[in-house]
Amino acid sequence: MAEDGGRSDYALGVGKSTYKPVKVDGVLHNGDKIRLGDMELVMLHHPGHTKGSCSFLFDVKDPTRTSN
Repeated sequence: MAEDGGRSDYALGVGKSTYKPVKVDGVLHNGDKIRLGDMELVMLHHPGHTKGSCSFLFDVKDPTRTSN
């Protein structure tokens, strides 16, 4: 969708461009891990839900604990 400027976005109406197309560096799949600084995110795909739905797992840290 990023590469076609939103023309394939079913929610906005297929064929309507809402932004300038961009070239993506890569596509994430279920279980893929990416790093943002010292944080690691794990991508979770949700098939059967809204098209393209995903969420991310990551550790949250504060001065007294770590949890995910």
